[in-house]
Amino acid sequence: MSGICQVCGVEAPTQKVFFMQHIGAVIMFFHKRIGGEFCRNCVDKYFRQYGLTTLLAGWWGVISVFATPVVLIVDVANYFRAWNLPPVPADAKYRFRRTPSGVVVVQQPVYVSADLRPPGQDRLTP
Repeated sequence: MSGICQVCGVEAPTQKVFFMQHIGAVIMFFHKRIGGEFCRNCVDKYFRQYGLTTLLAGWWGVISVFATPVVLIVDVANYFRAWNLPPVPADAKYRFRRTPSGVVVVQQPVYVSADLRPPGQDRLTP
C-alpha cells in the first residue's frame, strides 16, 4: 500500500483511483480523466477539483443531463474507495516534483566528477 504518488512524487501510502470530469455544452461535451496511484493529498485535490467542475458545469447539454450523474457517482465511489488512506506523513520524502508547466524534476543526489589533469595526458596513465 505504501508507494510513490504518481502526481506529486511523495513517498507515502497510495491507492489506485481515477476521477472523471464532465463539462456539458449545448450540443457537445468535454470529458477529462485522471488516474493512477495517488496519495491522500492528491485524492482530495482531484476529487474536489473534478467533482466541483462536473457539479457546476456538467449539466448544460442534452447528453450531459444523463452523463453528469453517472460521472459524479463514479467519482464519489472512487473517493470512498480511498477513504481509509492515511494522511501523508509530515516527514515524507519527495522522489520527484512537477513544476507548474508539468515538467518532472527528479529529486536524486547528483554526483559531479571532474578530471583536472592537463590536456594531452591519458586518463589511464598515472
